[in-house]
Amino acid sequence: MTDMVKRFQELTPGLQAYAGGKGGMLASMFQNGYPVPEGFVVLPSAFKGGKLSDEACNEILAYLHEMRKNNEEASFAVRSSALSEDSAQASFAGEFETVLNVKTDAEVLEAIDTVYQSRQSERVKIYSSVQGIEQTHRIAVVVQLMVQSEISGVLFTADPITGSRTSMTGNFVHGLGEQLVSGEANAHSFQLIRPKGKYDGPDELKKYAKKLYQLADRLETELGSPQDIEWAVAKGKLYILQSRPITTLKPGNPDTYEWNDSWTGDFLWTNTNVGEAFADVFTPLSWSIIRALDEEQTAIPGYYLVSGNICGRAYTNISLLLSVFPTFGIRIQRGLKMVSDVFGEMPEGINIPVYPFSRLGLIKAMAPRIKYRFKRMVEAAKSLSQHVKETPEWCRKMTAHIGKVKTKEELLCHYGKMNSGPITSKLYGLCLQAAGKS
Repeated sequence: MTDMVKRFQELTPGLQAYAGGKGGMLASMFQNGYPVPEGFVVLPSAFKGGKLSDEACNEILAYLHEMRKNNEEASFAVRSSALSEDSAQASFAGEFETVLNVKTDAEVLEAIDTVYQSRQSERVKIYSSVQGIEQTHRIAVVVQLMVQSEISGVLFTADPITGSRTSMTGNFVHGLGEQLVSGEANAHSFQLIRPKGKYDGPDELKKYAKKLYQLADRLETELGSPQDIEWAVAKGKLYILQSRPITTLKPGNPDTYEWNDSWTGDFLWTNTNVGEAFADVFTPLSWSIIRALDEEQTAIPGYYLVSGNICGRAYTNISLLLSVFPTFGIRIQRGLKMVSDVFGEMPEGINIPVYPFSRLGLIKAMAPRIKYRFKRMVEAAKSLSQHVKETPEWCRKMTAHIGKVKTKEELLCHYGKMNSGPITSKLYGLCLQAAGKS
């Protein structure tokens, strides 16, 4: 087989970049065990001179025949998957054509052509212009088994307006999801309240709510950002039809470095302490190093990072730090007192948005990271002596500005109790020895 048409299970990470946002995400979810309907992706290389090549047509017909073996009455959904679509910067939702309920080989091939040609439509050009995206779109096309939905809906794992994480919010309609997108049917609203996903909404969705919450929570964590998820229920089974980043909560444009992490959610940020250590605006390179250090040091893996870039300056996400305390039954006021030495006293009556962590989920997330950090600390402590021996000049520079300090205790007193941890203490002592001070 060529690299022109690939089933979801065949799409390698290298080819996912050419499958567009939708195709790449569906293939990834399918391969990771999410309940995604079977399908394949027609890659941009399948089109020659604006039309499907004969070789690509033959592969498509072979895949359709294979998919019908277990479902003779199968119908198919044919959707766009432009390389710029469903990204963190733009969704293009509804801009390209979608063709549903196609059955015959001829209808599928015609639908693929319709979707492919829609990349040149006026509405796509206008949306691209507004988003500042190249208007000549490279496009892949997704062909997927049609789910004849009894219930279709969308779910936002964070509020797309306020950025609050206290609940996942969604809407659904009876029947196909196109009615929801087009507004043809009145949507029913519901919420999945964190941290356990308690359901608040119409009764007909209640039996599927727990599974939907679990899948959405897993997707959000694995993909590293709040998600806009399309889902459906057919014949008593829940399906995930698509997942994309919530574009209204994007922090900025990485190409222009217009960045503001406060747009990513409902959090309290502070520049105290970190703003004194890094008083100037960061360059993109410097900030990438700071972010990499945060990812290395954070006790909570995933996208729960406490560092933030707001208009080029470093900030700390107080909400995430303090949210750990109530998760383990500790009053947030006590947490405030514990961090006040570092971040200062909070103004009276200030509202601190709390991230609704699950206690069990937080323990599972933190345990490997804490174990990893402890291991690295032990390794660092063991290697200090050798490192100091190999860098005597560095040790002399470290101690030169102290003046007449002669002992480790005087050095620690000079730096204060905040810097007198076991590894730091050992390092200062070794530096003194290497610099010729007892």
